[in-house]
Amino acid sequence: MAKLQNITAFEILDSTGNPALSVTVHLDDGTSEIASTANNHFPASFGVIDIKDNDPKRFQGNGLLQAIQIIESIIKPRLIGLEANNQQGIDGILLSLDTSVNKNKIGGNTMTAISMAIAKAAAKSKNEPLFIYLQKMIAAEGIRLPVPIFTLIDGGKNANYNTEIDEFVILPATNKTLFQSIELGALSHKLLAQTLMKENILPFTGEKGGLAPLLSTNEDALSLINQAFDSVNIRLGYDAYLGLNANANTFYKDEHYKLKDHNIPMKRGELIKFYAELCKKYHVLYLEDPMADEDIDGWAELFNSLSSSTIIAGDYYTSTNPARLQMALTKKTINGIVLKPSSVGTITETLAVAVMARTAGLKIIISDNTATTNDTFLTDLSVAISADYVRFGAPVRGERTVKYNRLLEIEKLLNTNSISGKE
Repeated sequence: MAKLQNITAFEILDSTGNPALSVTVHLDDGTSEIASTANNHFPASFGVIDIKDNDPKRFQGNGLLQAIQIIESIIKPRLIGLEANNQQGIDGILLSLDTSVNKNKIGGNTMTAISMAIAKAAAKSKNEPLFIYLQKMIAAEGIRLPVPIFTLIDGGKNANYNTEIDEFVILPATNKTLFQSIELGALSHKLLAQTLMKENILPFTGEKGGLAPLLSTNEDALSLINQAFDSVNIRLGYDAYLGLNANANTFYKDEHYKLKDHNIPMKRGELIKFYAELCKKYHVLYLEDPMADEDIDGWAELFNSLSSSTIIAGDYYTSTNPARLQMALTKKTINGIVLKPSSVGTITETLAVAVMARTAGLKIIISDNTATTNDTFLTDLSVAISADYVRFGAPVRGERTVKYNRLLEIEKLLNTNSISGKE
């Protein structure tokens, strides 16, 4: 197999205008590949720490010159000359360079970008689609395309807290083809924009490409989506389902949850009742981070109440962290998990958590961060592990649509059987 010949890194801009890390890997057979990853501007409590310059005079402290220096002086000398297809060994070296719990020495961002770039280069060297290369790493059988989850309304931290809930999303029915699902997502976004204009509500745009109207309550967002669907007879509960990425950490304080929909802060039982009412009224199938990370009893109570008919998924709650996942399984608090390589560090670790989640029977959702780049690695990863869903934001803006378009490319590859490779 080809060996690592050189590794270079530089800053690019992510979808929010902040620096992202781009890494280029060169192999001795002439192959080169680039991977990029945006920083976690809202890091999870149990996720990795990104290396930033913290120089207020440069990109308000978000510069990545220090991360680039770490790659050049610490990581690169340890990896040059290794066979590129030894992903587990390479990731093991990265982990040996930073034994901290949250990877705060060499940084989660450096680990993720390098790990991704090496996997992409190795796959290209073997003339193999990346999703096939990754699939072989976990000895998975069969390929299943995920269902895309589209952001329709951005809220919370993604839209200056126009609503407390972070995202209002749509899940196309699983009996639709991939193209039908993507068509439905794109149509839904346009219909909602038209509905907002008819209601004289300015359709601002949030960080994930979703519309960001100023609303009086969180339920207003679901009501507007429902109104948009009624105009063309998209049937909620049949053609599509709704979902909430609550990110409840942001509206939890002193063991209470504060939403615009209620005049006084709610106890956990009241919030769970609120969710149950929304699920029934608007065909909500998906709840992500519906309770605060520290409210384990609330998670368990919600799971007991709604898990038979609703996907209860952990994102910040589990942070692609095997210890957190095991805790969540032991406490019986989730039946779905959001996986992000940038939350854990390396591709090997991500695949291990994916196998753990699949063994436990969880629904698996591959997702990018609020800030993202044009890199499509996550799309191939989702196919490699037969993820149930992918969540890349709205079906608009280049950094979002490039990932959905890559899904369509993979579908075409599979339909034409034009997959080749060399051992």
